[in-house]
Amino acid sequence: MPPTRPVSLHPRPLAAALLALAGLTLPAVAQHEVADPATIIEPASQKPPVNPDDVALYQRIVGTLAGPEYAGRLTGTSENLRAAAYLQAWFTAAGLEPAFKDETGTPSFTQPFTAGTMVRALAASVDIEAAPSRQRAELGNGLEILSNSGSGTVSGPLVFVGYSITDGPDGYSSYPPDTDLSGKLAVLLRFEPMDAQGRSRWSQEGAGSWSPAANLEAKVRAAAERKAAGVVVVNPPGADDPRTGRPETFGSLRLGRPLEVPVVMLAEEVLEAALAPAGPSLSELRAWADENPGVRPLDLSARLDVTVERVPRESVNVGAILPGRGELADEYVVLGAHFDHVGDGSAGGAREEFIGQVHPGADDNASGTAGLLLAARALARDAAAMADDQPRRSILFLGFSGEELGLFGSRHFVRESPVPAASIYAMLNMDMIGRLRDDPPLEVGGVGTAEGFADWLRPRFEAAGIRISPKPGGMGPSDHASFYSAQIPVLFFFTSYHKEYHTPADTADLINAEGGVRVSALATTITRDLATRDGALVYAPPKIDAGAPAPQGGVRGARVRFGIAPGSYSEDEVGVPVGDVYPGTSAAEAGIKAGDRLMAWNGAPIDGVEGWMRQLARHKVGDEVKVTVRRDGQDLELTVKLKGRETGAR
Repeated sequence: MPPTRPVSLHPRPLAAALLALAGLTLPAVAQHEVADPATIIEPASQKPPVNPDDVALYQRIVGTLAGPEYAGRLTGTSENLRAAAYLQAWFTAAGLEPAFKDETGTPSFTQPFTAGTMVRALAASVDIEAAPSRQRAELGNGLEILSNSGSGTVSGPLVFVGYSITDGPDGYSSYPPDTDLSGKLAVLLRFEPMDAQGRSRWSQEGAGSWSPAANLEAKVRAAAERKAAGVVVVNPPGADDPRTGRPETFGSLRLGRPLEVPVVMLAEEVLEAALAPAGPSLSELRAWADENPGVRPLDLSARLDVTVERVPRESVNVGAILPGRGELADEYVVLGAHFDHVGDGSAGGAREEFIGQVHPGADDNASGTAGLLLAARALARDAAAMADDQPRRSILFLGFSGEELGLFGSRHFVRESPVPAASIYAMLNMDMIGRLRDDPPLEVGGVGTAEGFADWLRPRFEAAGIRISPKPGGMGPSDHASFYSAQIPVLFFFTSYHKEYHTPADTADLINAEGGVRVSALATTITRDLATRDGALVYAPPKIDAGAPAPQGGVRGARVRFGIAPGSYSEDEVGVPVGDVYPGTSAAEAGIKAGDRLMAWNGAPIDGVEGWMRQLARHKVGDEVKVTVRRDGQDLELTVKLKGRETGAR
């Protein structure tokens, strides 16, 4: 599932803003009252038996896709295309027909699309003239390209710009008015002014922490905006931070949109050697910048040569059709799952501390992909056994790529579908179905996206042998949102977030394979029954609370960070369930725990995730709020002192 989780449609402005981040739009809808919260559906009977061969096969599929040879399946990589080929082989073995045609009109299982741009660091070198010698560093040997670097060969004098901070506490600024760095290579220190122990003078969060002024993207951009021909970042000596002593690599930091000038990180020892003949030393420069913000010429010149390649990030959706029969054959039920994940964490929303490590993506979303492949095999067998005179809709099986980067694949499919959107009867999506347990129950979103859908679905839910929490909303953080935005009824199967989400720890050994088979079987049953269902399935627009105030900035407008991951983004929850609490944050220090539910904010009831976001957006750093937390049936009032949001890499 993608890192930016579009939440429900209540209120509309916040949903529209978040969906816009993924390039989605909402259909025009009338105003409706918000539906009553859905109740959990308990199994009507004992769990139906599960074929152990299916369980073993499910586990094998997850283990394959989450294995080392697939390296996290990042969109645009060879491993991602290997996963696509794996899906195609399965669909072929099931006897399904290709869903697409290539540019020559030949049937194809794949639909190519582009998901933005991939950037590759190809080459870099720096030569520093330091009479009577020259210091040279090359890519991977004392020199690294940073992720927002441009390409180019530039030469000029080196000028030290300290910490390159434009507006720090107590009037601290590295740049006097009208500073012009044209023709110069700016050398800047990472982090911010430090004390004798190498700790921040500005952060209030203790050893090893830095204030927002240390944001590296802003510091690099400040030098580039003053027309520096190139930017050289160096770790300051003596900093109390584990990142000192080694340059970052191209993929280890996310530094925003690319600049036009070369941006590199130089090993401290290279610059120290260049400074040695005439001084000052790097330690002396740091001491000067700690006390004296400003620009200081160095008696050095350099040539910097950087080559960065930006190419389209190309991938494919994989699709297959089980043809229908009779008068229903020209209508389609879509069953989908995304097969991509975040690779080494350099794209797609992994936590910064895990960048560079393979993220297997067993639950997200090898689990849903395994469910899709099992369903394809089962439905193909069912169709073969069905009476010849039984009308049925065609079933379109879709494996999406580009989901983690912003629903690129499903959005492309909806825009460039080989079948008219009006002919798609419904879309079912399985994303993260590998951690089934009784509490939290299986969440099935979208039961309110068609008229009478919830009532039609209920007996199928009861017969599944699974505790189910039905949710009416059709938007959310996965590919079904692309279909619902095209006014197609949807269902979304999801077994909830967990602490391994978007980390290298989302591995196949943690998957509940039997549970995944049960969820896949439920999706298979519903797909089969939709394919033969009489009558139209009438799309139901989102239910909007017309009286809800517009959000003030939403999550992106907040100046503070609370420090939790909500356990659910449903519009039907009272309060906000706490799925996870991040260490060192406002919530953690106040004693909030995973499993709590936020019920009130300064005495005012919390109206779901969006209501909480609106309340949070009204605050500034340092505010204290009284938060009512429900824990084990008891309400507790905790005082939370709000800290600033993380603003990027330091």
